[in-house]
Amino acid sequence: MSAAHDLAAALPAATAGSQVAFAFESDHAAFVVALWATWAGRHAVALPFDARRTAVASTLQLPDVMAFLHDTGAGRGIDVAVRAWPATAVAATGELPIGALTSCVPNAAGAIDRWSIAAATLQQQVAAFVGISSLRASDRLAVTYAPGHLPALVPGVLGPLQLGATVVGAASLPVADLAAHLRQHAVTALLSSPDRLRELARQPDGTWAALRWVGTLGEIDDRTAARWHRRHGVLVQELLPRNRPSAERSLEQALLAVATVDDAAVCQGSDGRWLAWVAADAPAPDLSAALASAAAVALPGVPPPLLSVHDRLPRDVNGNLPAGAIAGAVGRRRDGRPVDRQLIHGAAERTPDGWSLPVTMPVDYPGFDGHFDGYPVLSGVVQVHDVVLPALRRVAAGQGAAVEFADLKFLARIAPGDQVAVQVQLLPDGTGASFALFRGATKCSTGRVRWERR
Repeated sequence: MSAAHDLAAALPAATAGSQVAFAFESDHAAFVVALWATWAGRHAVALPFDARRTAVASTLQLPDVMAFLHDTGAGRGIDVAVRAWPATAVAATGELPIGALTSCVPNAAGAIDRWSIAAATLQQQVAAFVGISSLRASDRLAVTYAPGHLPALVPGVLGPLQLGATVVGAASLPVADLAAHLRQHAVTALLSSPDRLRELARQPDGTWAALRWVGTLGEIDDRTAARWHRRHGVLVQELLPRNRPSAERSLEQALLAVATVDDAAVCQGSDGRWLAWVAADAPAPDLSAALASAAAVALPGVPPPLLSVHDRLPRDVNGNLPAGAIAGAVGRRRDGRPVDRQLIHGAAERTPDGWSLPVTMPVDYPGFDGHFDGYPVLSGVVQVHDVVLPALRRVAAGQGAAVEFADLKFLARIAPGDQVAVQVQLLPDGTGASFALFRGATKCSTGRVRWERR
């Protein structure tokens, strides 16, 4: 692990309570190098809740943060992916120097709440994982969770490395690319979110024949578990205890069991009404009735949930979908009040590079729910689904469905009442477009989209 030792030497000398802030989006090898270097240098890791600029910037402002390691292309700190090596897999070469870690989460005031995890606690968690895991030293484990996703740290990084297994990064890859990636790197084990596993389980028999073990941090539904066993000869293992209310699990399982349903997410509003957002591959005319019937069986005597059906759910790379987004999809706020989902769109205007579309964010727009109480921020998922996709449909009608977003960067806050301009530039070869969201002269978000091949 010479790259880690070189990086450790480049860090400032450790002081009492010193921390190194992280921001990693997809490069697991660089993340492992950063962990190794930070702990070997006797610093603690300051791990933001995610790699969004607002979370990272707040973490960097903590007084005991001494350095910044990342794979984001940020203009400051050390880009470990460039400095370490251009790798997609990493294995341990010696005892892991596990140290302390602080989870940094934005609070309602926009500041950071810190929860510290001692080195001894992490070591105990690693030892527990090693004791129950069926992974082997010869395994090559692909992980689709983002490198900095805290729940995946022990089962997706520290535990496998302690066992002597190799960790292969596989975040954000489409199904076809993931299959090729696993073959290229001789992967034998996979750790992924339940929604990704539902998608992968539907692939033809034998697609994942090389896998002998599949794990997830969430709850796998019965139909997906059966598909993995029947089609691919693998039993999926849930690595975290089930801690969701039984009614929520029952409703979600019932909806996922309905034919043609690909994904489902549910939550309960503060008024007690159940809300459900469902993705269906080929919605049938009687799908709504089938969903309502399944819900009635799962929750007898309870008013039927409010349902919204789409072609896919806009989950993040870790499989998360905010409850506020679920509520917004069915036209409600979390408190049960109805809302108008229609954003205020202005007329599209031609620019030298493409198109510009003005959008006004209503003060009580449901996309702000849950991000964060007292400090509303429009989440990246909502920006893409509610702001970018409608703009693309207006200026690129007939180009085909959007099938992949890439290089998404969320650079500045979009708040209630903001006037936003969506700038779209179509690619000359007709395969997609680039886009950016501006609040005045401030660039808030950027990304690229690829159309469905015809």
